[in-house]
Formats: sequence, C-alpha cells, structure tokens
Amino acid sequence: MKMYKCSNCGYKLKEGDIEEHDSICPKCGTDFWMANKLIKINKIIKVLHIWNCAGVAGYLAYFMKKYHDVNSVVMMRTIQDPYKLSTEFVKNLDCNFKEFVARCWLKGLRYDIIHIHSEDKMLKIFKRTLPYKKKKIIMHYHGLNIRNVWDEKKDRWKYADKIIVATPDLLEGSPEGTEYLPNVINERLCNLYKSNKKYSGSSFHVYQEANVTALEYANKHNLRFNVHHPNRYPLNHSEFLKQLSMYEYYIDVKRREGNILEAMSLTGLEALFMGVKVIRWDGKRLDSFPLEHSSVSVCELLNRIYEDLM
Repeated sequence: MKMYKCSNCGYKLKEGDIEEHDSICPKCGTDFWMANKLIKINKIIKVLHIWNCAGVAGYLAYFMKKYHDVNSVVMMRTIQDPYKLSTEFVKNLDCNFKEFVARCWLKGLRYDIIHIHSEDKMLKIFKRTLPYKKKKIIMHYHGLNIRNVWDEKKDRWKYADKIIVATPDLLEGSPEGTEYLPNVINERLCNLYKSNKKYSGSSFHVYQEANVTALEYANKHNLRFNVHHPNRYPLNHSEFLKQLSMYEYYIDVKRREGNILEAMSLTGLEALFMGVKVIRWDGKRLDSFPLEHSSVSVCELLNRIYEDLM
C-alpha cells in the first residue's frame, strides 16, 4: 500500500486520497505539487489474527503476504487444532484460555490491525482497555456463533471497527457496514491431490447431522455413498484431502439446530478445487470452483478493507 504525508503538517494520505483532495492537504491547505511538500511513506501493514477457524486465518496470512506484502501472525491454542490445519504463519500456544487472551493482548500492541475470528468475547476485552481504544480491530464471524443471534451479541460486536462474515447467509440481521468476505482454502495443499484419479460413481459425505438428506441425494444420482465421521476417525487435513480427492462427488449438506445450512462449506470448496463435483444443500450440482473464492480475489477484498482502516 502506498502512503504519503504532508511534510508541512504531517497529515497522512493514501494514494487514492491525493487526487480526491485535488492535491491539496485537507488539514493545512498546502499544494503538494506546487510546493513539493509530499513525502512517500513505505508502510507495510502488520496484522495479528486471533483464532484460526478451519485454518482460514492461516491461509489469509500466507496469501496476503504473497500478494500484498502484509505481515501477519496467527495466534491459536494447540488444543483447538486437532486436524493440524496450521500453516507456517500460525503460532500455537499450549495454555488455558485466560493466558491465551493475555498473551494475545500483549502481542497485539505491536500490530496495526487486530483481526479476530469468531471469538468475539476477546473483542470486548481488548477494546475496553486503554491501549486498544484507538487500535483498529476487525471482527470476523464464521458461522454458528453469530447466525440468527446478531441482536443478542450486540454488546460484543459493537466494539468492532469492521465486521466481516464468511458466508452470505450471515449477512441477514447484521449491522450496517458488515461485509461478506468469501472463504479462502489451502490451495497449496489441494494442488498436491488435484490430479488424483476419481472413482466413478462414488460419493463422499462428512457427518454433519444430515446423513438422511445426503443419502437421498446420493440415491438420486445413483452414487455409492460413503460417510466419514471426523470425531470417530479423525484425520489430519492432508490425509483428509487426499481421501476426498479420490471421489467423484462430495455431498455438501450440514444441519445445525435442526435446520439445513444454506452455505457452501470449506470442504465443498476444497473438493471443487481438486476436481471433485459437489452436490450442495439444495441438491444442485456444481462442477467448477467459484472464482470469488480464489486466493487472489479474496485477498483483493481483504486488502481494501485493511487499507480503509489504516
């Protein structure tokens, strides 16, 4: 991100702001070009991600560094990563939650933006302390803990400088200014298994309280039906993707509190990226990976959000 400042008064501007203000400093009125009073600032944004829901924070950290030179670190508790989703940008801590909050609070003092994933109680804790009152904090919701409970959680999300949601259905009931940021997947890992042979007529489903519906879809398409129970037979992420890549179809149906979720899962996106066809919650078949979830597209959106906060 290119930033500049007025050498007369020190006012900071982003590249796009200069033309918007007709090359006049909005604070002191200095004409930048006539007086040669504009100084370029080489600013690299530093972001601290807190929590790593389904590995997304780690993937964002990697791709934001790759495409936009954003320096990021992800803080996570080791006990909350049973499927080994962490990337090289994730720092797993062996501690209880109270100590985790304290260590994140201390580390965050050195970062420009705090990007919290799902754990909104930490948002309230941070913003009520003096060093964080002016620090920019993003609240990034990923699903269950905010779906249909926006009003009940207002006492937490009201402290956020920006709210992001991971699936479009979460926008319902959200406060004004909330943005949808499509999920990004671990494209590097998926690429390892993209060329694996697919077994014709096979389908794969992860148990999410919707086996009956998933079986109906499998029968409709004359597919052999295989169910994986992650709690009974846990696999690390690499092993899971390798297994998933060998099926012709993935049936992406999940149920929460008795209701089918109308949202594409990360597993469904990973399947499409690896060439596995997906049958989604409404029975519709998908054959290609949606470009809005590509790492390039997602990071363009996120970089704009970061720049707007700076």
